[in-house]
Amino acid sequence: VAGSALKNLVRAEPDIERVFTMLNARLCERNSEGYFVTAFAGIFDSSTSRLRYINAGHPLPCIRLEDGVFRPLPCEVNLVLGGFEDARYSALETSVPTGSVLYVYTDGVVEAMNEKAGMYSVERLVRALGSTCDDPRKLVEHVFEDVTHFVGDVAPSDDVTMLCVRF
Repeated sequence: VAGSALKNLVRAEPDIERVFTMLNARLCERNSEGYFVTAFAGIFDSSTSRLRYINAGHPLPCIRLEDGVFRPLPCEVNLVLGGFEDARYSALETSVPTGSVLYVYTDGVVEAMNEKAGMYSVERLVRALGSTCDDPRKLVEHVFEDVTHFVGDVAPSDDVTMLCVRF
């Protein structure tokens, strides 16, 4: 439902802050079960190399800029979607030079647990990202292999979803 509503709203509204505010309102309607959604969205303007982005309760994406180091992308603290009817959402904007890499993931990556109930963690994720190359596909494969090795035979408790983009 959230994905479908987001696609429709983005087609009609270019401002991602308003899109997320309207999406939240739609998700709050008839939500007696109290479901919510976390989301990250960005709009990249290739003519200015600027990324305008918004985060609604999603794990902080990681970005690697010119210095070659992956670090969490600074994000405004926004509420999850569908949780609070009157929530308003704030976006940020940053310069993204050619060659930069953005890595977005679900909480199932960093919260993956091993047999000792240890979590994979953001710190381990950043280390895994830093030990690989520029190729987005290889980055995702490397992190997936590292998470799989970390958890061993423990069944996943959540989805492990990743998206990696090189600008």
